[in-house]
Amino acid sequence: MRPIKLVLCGWGPYRDKVTIDFEAFEGQGLFLITGPTGAGKTTLFDAMTYALYGALSGEMRDKERGSVRSDFATEDTPTYVELVMEHGGQKYEIVRNPKYLRPKKRGKGSGGFVEEKENAVLKCADGTVIEGVKEVNEKLLKVLVLDYSQFKQISMIAQGEFARLLTAPPKDKTRIFREIFGTGVYDRFTLSLGNRARKLYAQVMEQKHKLEEDIRVLTVGLEASGFSQERKEQLMTLTQATYWNYAEVRSCMEAMEEEAWEEERKAKQAYEEAEKAVEHLTKRLTKWKEENRRVEQFQKVSKEREIFLGLSKEYAEKERLLIKAVNAGLAEVAQAKAQQSAQAVLKNREEQKILIAEREALTQEKRMLASAADRREQIEAALKVMAELESNISEQKQMEYNRKDREESFLEGQKLYLEKEKRSICCQRKYEEGDRQQKLSAIGLAVSMLEEGEPCPVCGSVNHPAPAKVREASVTKEELDVLKKQWDMALEDARKHHEKVIERKTQLKMLDKNLDSLAKLIKEKEQILRKQRSKVVQEYLSMPSSFQAQNRFQKEMVRFHEIQTLLEEKERQLATLKAAEALGSQQEKDDALLFREALTQYGFRSKVEYERSKMTRQDRESLDKDIREFHRKEAANRELYEHLKASVKSTTVRDLATSEEELDRLRQLRKSALEGQKNWNRHLIEVRKTKQLMQSRQELMEEKEKEYGYVKDLENMACGNNSKKLVFEQYVLAGYFEEILRAANLRFRKMTSGRYEMSRVGQVGDGRVKDNLEIQVMDFYTGKFRSVRTLSGGESFKASLALALGMSDVIQAMSGGIRVDTLFIDEGFGALDSESLDQACETLMSLVEKNRLIGIISHVPELSERIDRQLVVERTPAGSTVKVVH
Repeated sequence: MRPIKLVLCGWGPYRDKVTIDFEAFEGQGLFLITGPTGAGKTTLFDAMTYALYGALSGEMRDKERGSVRSDFATEDTPTYVELVMEHGGQKYEIVRNPKYLRPKKRGKGSGGFVEEKENAVLKCADGTVIEGVKEVNEKLLKVLVLDYSQFKQISMIAQGEFARLLTAPPKDKTRIFREIFGTGVYDRFTLSLGNRARKLYAQVMEQKHKLEEDIRVLTVGLEASGFSQERKEQLMTLTQATYWNYAEVRSCMEAMEEEAWEEERKAKQAYEEAEKAVEHLTKRLTKWKEENRRVEQFQKVSKEREIFLGLSKEYAEKERLLIKAVNAGLAEVAQAKAQQSAQAVLKNREEQKILIAEREALTQEKRMLASAADRREQIEAALKVMAELESNISEQKQMEYNRKDREESFLEGQKLYLEKEKRSICCQRKYEEGDRQQKLSAIGLAVSMLEEGEPCPVCGSVNHPAPAKVREASVTKEELDVLKKQWDMALEDARKHHEKVIERKTQLKMLDKNLDSLAKLIKEKEQILRKQRSKVVQEYLSMPSSFQAQNRFQKEMVRFHEIQTLLEEKERQLATLKAAEALGSQQEKDDALLFREALTQYGFRSKVEYERSKMTRQDRESLDKDIREFHRKEAANRELYEHLKASVKSTTVRDLATSEEELDRLRQLRKSALEGQKNWNRHLIEVRKTKQLMQSRQELMEEKEKEYGYVKDLENMACGNNSKKLVFEQYVLAGYFEEILRAANLRFRKMTSGRYEMSRVGQVGDGRVKDNLEIQVMDFYTGKFRSVRTLSGGESFKASLALALGMSDVIQAMSGGIRVDTLFIDEGFGALDSESLDQACETLMSLVEKNRLIGIISHVPELSERIDRQLVVERTPAGSTVKVVH
């Protein structure tokens, strides 16, 4: 990919449209991008990668949050990038814009912003146009073959990154190369083997633990069980061993199964005998208990009878209090009415206070709006002019936009007309040439008919001293007619396009005339508005739009008239409340008199007696319920007492303690027999279940152990647990790494005058580390290897530059031999002396000889003296600009 032209508009530090013509560097492919820090040098590469991939080169830049839009750009300045490039002998044009906020256009509301969506347009060499971010990305990926990550690694060499890579620990190099060469698949394969081995081992141990856990569960509480001591000791001995003998364990459980079955049969027989004895004694005790229950019930009812007789006087007093409370409730109605009348008078007075306050507030608001109402005609006239001015300005913008479209259409039509005229001239020449050839052929025919002594059919002479040569006809009449028809059609086509061009030029002149008239009209209306001196009028004119000002003025006028109506209503309401206050005061006195008469009517000598007799409705209902409940219970007790007195034969309770003790003994005996039966049945089920589980788990465990052995051997080989201590991924990475070092040494030896050569360290110092991507340097002056960390600053730069170029070559070769014709190098030259700088430039010039375009991003002054072709980025308070020097 070789860039031809790059256009930035409203992008980063570039406020306006900036165009960079890379064809100026065709003679010398090495050029310098220079300028102060922060001026926007790296931004040029950002814009190029965004045009190609819709992504930025730097990790800190984020196109989604609108960080690429220039803070210097005006609201109507668009933000986009345009790149014209050549690739594979074909020319492509790309235009992209990120997502950002722009002012709303006409017809979508007045003022405010709308989000401009991200978009991309690609024009191919064959004239095909593709639009849409996804569609353009897919097409460019097919054209360039390289993805975004590969392009950035090959085309953008950031020296700081490769300087860190030079001395980075092997673990960091592994992470970087894994991403570049995609060797993560080998690491994931090794991890997958490890995970599978651990999973299989866990499954084996899970079955072993479950098997042994099932048997240990059987031994829980074994000491307290009824099994024989011999079986207990045998099973405990087998399960406490380090390695279990599963055959002996199974044999022991079979003996325990037979013992549990026999003991269960004995317990069942004992239970049946105890069940019969309990049933017989229970029937006798039930009869005796029923007789005792009746005697105890009679004794209890007799005691309750005495209690009811003692409470009779107390409940007579409660009945008297209830009557008083009922009368007080009747008098309470009159009291509530008197209180309601008093509260109505107080409420009336409060409402009068509220109305008076509201009347004062409305009066104050009316005074504030009066100034606008007095100048209503003046304000409406000014707002009308303001609305017309806004409409004229909007119309002016639309006309300017239309003129731009008309001008582009005129230029395009003019260009097309010239092509049509050129084609017409070409057709005319072809026709005239054909006509000339046909006439020469006719002359040749006349010559063939001449005879000496016979008159010439043309001139009449009988002598023919120099007859013309006879020529064969090269153009037939039909072919000449076709040429004439083509000329006529081309001439008519050119005439039609000429008429369109004249028409478009006339439209342009008319638009210019209309724009001039509209500009004068706008100026006149602006002068009219400036002459408005009234503070009230200027308050409306200072608003953002005439619509908002008109809306506010209309609302204020409506409110002014509403206030007048509201004030009249408030006055009427006050008069009504004052009349109601007089009536309410009289009603208050009448209701107080009625309350005093009610007290006398219901037997209360004073208000104090009335207040003491009052009860809540809930208390009255509760007291009434208590009295009625007392009478109900007393009547029920009296009836039950008479009934039991007639049915009870003896008042003495029979002693049943001895018989109940015997029944408890029999029940305990039955319970023990049943528990013994259940326990032996449970032991029998547990032993059988454990024996079955042991067999199934042992079979599954042996199957998993066999599979685990195969997978574990493979995992040991892949993760470095082998004789060479070599990890699978490291083996692959070492090959890539050595290939990069071989490519880097081609330039590193040249830049160091043959003194240094880089290689991979063959032996790992720490036996626990399985990463082997350390770099060592052979110093041919001493004939010894030395650490890359011992290089000086300038030597480290040379090494990192060589490493970066070598990696770029290897990645290109791995990508199917794809050639990248453009390379950007960002900073790093400041650490070089004059000689090293010459060597670095010489190395880069050798790349230029391979028809590469190389841009060095730096502000080192010495480079400006060595490299004539420059892109100078200048920073100003209004944004950055770019100047091409060559």
